Amino acid sequence: MANYNFIERNIAKLLARNPAIKNFAKILYQKLSFLIYKKPFNFNSDYKIEMIDSTESESFFGYYDNNPRNGDLELYHISDIPTSIKPSDSLSMNKNCFVVVKSLLNDEIKYKTKTLAFNWQQGSKLQWVSKSSFIFNDVIKGEIKSKLVDLNDNSIRVFDDPVYDCFEDQFYLSLDYRPLTKLRPDYAYFKKGDWENVDFKYQSIKKVYLNGSNDVVVDLLTILDKFPLDVKCDYKSQKFNHIMISKDGSKAIFLHRYYTSNGVRNDRLFSVSLTDHYELKMISDSGMISHYCWVDKKTILAYMKHNNTNGYYFIDIDSICFTRIDIEELNNFGDGHPTYIGDGKFITDTYPDKSRTKSLLLVDTNNKSVKVLAQFFESFIYRDQTRCDLHPKWDPINNYIYIDSVHEGARKLYKIGMKNDY
Repeated sequence: MANYNFIERNIAKLLARNPAIKNFAKILYQKLSFLIYKKPFNFNSDYKIEMIDSTESESFFGYYDNNPRNGDLELYHISDIPTSIKPSDSLSMNKNCFVVVKSLLNDEIKYKTKTLAFNWQQGSKLQWVSKSSFIFNDVIKGEIKSKLVDLNDNSIRVFDDPVYDCFEDQFYLSLDYRPLTKLRPDYAYFKKGDWENVDFKYQSIKKVYLNGSNDVVVDLLTILDKFPLDVKCDYKSQKFNHIMISKDGSKAIFLHRYYTSNGVRNDRLFSVSLTDHYELKMISDSGMISHYCWVDKKTILAYMKHNNTNGYYFIDIDSICFTRIDIEELNNFGDGHPTYIGDGKFITDTYPDKSRTKSLLLVDTNNKSVKVLAQFFESFIYRDQTRCDLHPKWDPINNYIYIDSVHEGARKLYKIGMKNDY
């Protein structure tokens, strides 16, 4: 809802009660607004931007919660499939999505492999595990599994549980992606035909050790028993998502998301200890928790609703204390994907405004300032499952921000240098 006024935002809230009508009205209004507010550029910034892969294939990393860079290597996806096509519609095409590792020393591809588990928002949940190994998801014989690749000898270990978030080379947290095919296809994986034996009732988050053992951290029935819903809701209308492990590996946060009978989404934010009997705590049941990140081992930064006010909040998850980041310019931009970069600063992005322009932001909570680092145009071709959120990914060693963008007419991974501003 970036740069939409008070009346427009309240109309959107009313329409949220009927998602089908809301979607139609939203598209119509966005197209009319674009004709009025279109800007004379596709990209605007004072900073140097560099395309990571200049081949004809489209390229992207995916979500904002991991850094593509590891020393002199960059990890990302390239796709022969046009990313303006839904992943589910690409199954009959003789084209592929690949995981690649590129050397920054000579720009050569050091490793390349195909993956069948991908979407345009999160890719294959690609992430570095160590200086020489990475993990990602794939579909093997009709089952979603994860692969751990060691670049020292190109060996591959296959794990039965798909990865969502990994803590160094010790363990990762996993969820069942199959319910997402029905409930959140933006983050789902697909195959020809339906997934078999999907049991919504027994969804769980698992802790998978890289030595091969695993534990159930939390399951849906436990959540509903300890923290009952105040509405009737079928198991098939509930899911887990957005798992993030703390910086020290001691905790994780995640969403329990459920949908009412008329399709209205509700969010509940939880934390769980990963060291002491998986102690579970509900942080918020405000109904709208969008995106978040860890600040330190007991503090998170989230865009959410609290006390009926949407905005960015620092949250102490031990005391469950909320502190709103009340910066008017930031509030006007609305929702985004934040990453805390230290010293009271975070980077985030915006959704397309009336001109279909998205902004990359640097927020300083100390002096209450917001700096627009860059602006990017997104065509109407990219929307819903095929949209291209910037998903800014922070490289703390080299002070780069990696982003996915379609401002040049195709999905590409870029990096922007921040050496003078951080």
